[in-house]
Amino acid sequence: MHFVGDLSKTSKWELLHLKEVPYWHRAGSGIQEAFNRMHAAGKRSLDKMDTGTIEVWTTTMLALAMQHRERKDFWLGKPKNDPPDMAVMTITEKGYFHARELEVTRCINPDEELISNILKKDQENILSEKYILCGFVEVPGKYDLMQVGRDLQNKLVNIKNVVLVFHGVGLEHVDDEIDLEKTKNFWTVAQISPVFDAITLDIADEYKKWLDDPGKLVYTEDGRINFGKRNHTDPYPTLLTGTPLQI
Repeated sequence: MHFVGDLSKTSKWELLHLKEVPYWHRAGSGIQEAFNRMHAAGKRSLDKMDTGTIEVWTTTMLALAMQHRERKDFWLGKPKNDPPDMAVMTITEKGYFHARELEVTRCINPDEELISNILKKDQENILSEKYILCGFVEVPGKYDLMQVGRDLQNKLVNIKNVVLVFHGVGLEHVDDEIDLEKTKNFWTVAQISPVFDAITLDIADEYKKWLDDPGKLVYTEDGRINFGKRNHTDPYPTLLTGTPLQI
């Protein structure tokens, strides 16, 4: 995946507000958080959930896709002020903080073309080209995403980075050898601007990998990398202060 929008000389200060994010989740824990919210609400499908849950799930899918592509750990957090809706970040070997800010939009109207929903966000003129616009696609159907991307790139003015997240797989992945029952766990992350790239995730597999990973207990709080386990009394874990993050 490739996202445009070069770092500027003032980028250190432009991202400073992200240091106020109180807690960054490892990507896999976003699956657990969404499951917990659905269980508490008594809902069985994501499209019945509130927008906050959709934002967590959509960002989780993007973070997991980026982990696969870049072979790095990615984290997600909820900034105090909107925009952005969410942010994803990774930490370099020297402890530097690299982040992208996200706007999440729900594509839920079956009478409206997918591209129209994205262009509405672009026309609001509140997002810079450094943002990633993530569309959570709830409209069932078949889409030629490469063509959607080509059409979109000719019309976008402010937003340059667009990703779609949807429950399902590309038709090229469906054949007689695939267990169709298993595909119910498949989610696809498709970048359609400025380039096309798509990756399909098996959520059951991703969730198991997160549960089996001792690093799932690593978290960031107050600008430091820590290791510990959340308990029922403290809102965030407090064990073993680690390396300060640098922006």
